[in-house]
Amino acid sequence: MLRAEIQSSADTLRLTLEGRLTGEDAERTRTLITHCAADVRLLVDLTELVFVDAAGEAVLAFFGRF
Repeated sequence: MLRAEIQSSADTLRLTLEGRLTGEDAERTRTLITHCAADVRLLVDLTELVFVDAAGEAVLAFFGRF
């Protein structure tokens, strides 16, 4: 199970992820961020993430190129 929380300020979008970043949840998170972000800095907090599968790794790599 994944919990994603988004906080935004004038120039930063902060995404906090908790739980497991896997499969469809990972793809939904990617879609969520691509619809939210315009020209802002993306900060991803992974401190409460306990597991990442291959789909989750691909999404994190995508965030790194964002």
